[in-house]
Amino acid sequence: MKVVKHRLHQIDPILYPLNDDGLPGITVIIHGAGWDQAFASRPDIDDYCCWISRAQLPGRVYLLSWRSGFHSLNPLIRVRNFDRIEENAHRLGKDLKKILSALPSPRSPKIRLIGHSLGAHVITTALLNDDWTNFNLSDVILMGAAIGEDDYENCKPKQFWRRCISQVRRKILNCYSAYAQPLWLRSALRRDQFDCIGRAKGSHVSSRIRNISFTGTLSDRGDHDYFSSFDRVMNRVYPTSKRSSDYQVQAICKCPSCDETAMVNANCDDECPWCNITFEYRTSTQSPYWTYEPQEIWCPRCGKETIVVQAPGQEQCLRCRAKIDFDRRGSHVMYYD
Repeated sequence: MKVVKHRLHQIDPILYPLNDDGLPGITVIIHGAGWDQAFASRPDIDDYCCWISRAQLPGRVYLLSWRSGFHSLNPLIRVRNFDRIEENAHRLGKDLKKILSALPSPRSPKIRLIGHSLGAHVITTALLNDDWTNFNLSDVILMGAAIGEDDYENCKPKQFWRRCISQVRRKILNCYSAYAQPLWLRSALRRDQFDCIGRAKGSHVSSRIRNISFTGTLSDRGDHDYFSSFDRVMNRVYPTSKRSSDYQVQAICKCPSCDETAMVNANCDDECPWCNITFEYRTSTQSPYWTYEPQEIWCPRCGKETIVVQAPGQEQCLRCRAKIDFDRRGSHVMYYD
């Protein structure tokens, strides 16, 4: 799958393909503000890719990345920067349909939109400002949405929800936490009458709106980080759904040999890109494991260069170019002439 770029001044959204297992359906995931990122910078997507991969969503999966950083050491500037980034999220929402139109055959398969914080703001803006009836928009999942029901001009809370529901064929799933500190701060600074959607149940009652409480269950102190708990969040949202066995889970960890940080395929043997040692990162224990610990021995042919031997097999001396067959018995390394 190719990276899909769509240029917008100061926003620069890019659709990164994360998986395509051949199953039907498209999932587009939109991240929120970059809390610890410099203004208008793009958050590093590696962590997002790893967290999302643990849910093993079927079909084509994309991450919509955009320049959402707003950090500043000055608190007053930080608040002003957030307002500007929020305006960019609004602009991005108005162009979301155009961006998704660049995907291969976006109108025929079912499309699922997942947005976190300002990413959810992007989605609600898109639903309110465009006609999505010619898209097969099945579900919308709002995770800690950084938007209030009365934030849109000329749109009361009931109208807000009814308009959003009219664009979706199945359900809107509102994941919220009453303890979400960033959303509380946003509402307090604005003196909003209503809490952000991401802090409470939606005020409009409908069989097509499902409110799911994550209050006090997320992994961060601010109770707002849905991505590091993405696997568990998706299990709550879709308790009976099947995972994609072809979606390779990824992880960022330190190599147990060279101690360098690397992004590897989890729960299977993979090579460290720095030292080429083979190890397995197990998500169940969140730690690396290897069958054979690497051993450094002198080349048995020239005796002038060391060879790192791990698993049984053939290794080549970088000095004399001799190819030598090695075997292992636990920590004991043997070779054959």
